Amino acid sequence: GNIKRELSGKEPLETGSREMEKGAVYQVQKMLYGTIGVLDHMEKQTDRTIRKLDCLGERAEEIRRPSVREDLKAIRTGKQRSTGKQIQPSHRRARATAR
Repeated sequence: GNIKRELSGKEPLETGSREMEKGAVYQVQKMLYGTIGVLDHMEKQTDRTIRKLDCLGERAEEIRRPSVREDLKAIRTGKQRSTGKQIQPSHRRARATAR
């Protein structure tokens, strides 16, 4: 705007002082940097949580107790294969004899 005034021989207007912290670009940039900080913190926290869960999963596998039920099933299936006939569970045998 002042170039036109200079060419026509008029005095240029004084420009107001620019306060960077009051501009729209600065305000948007400030919000973006705040959002980036929050997202960065969320990413780091998620990575920490995933690492903790992995460690807990590994420890759970180490602590895992042997299953008695699985051992009994393996023994029963081994006996069924070796004898060729099915072994009835004890509660079914008791019902069959009571009838």
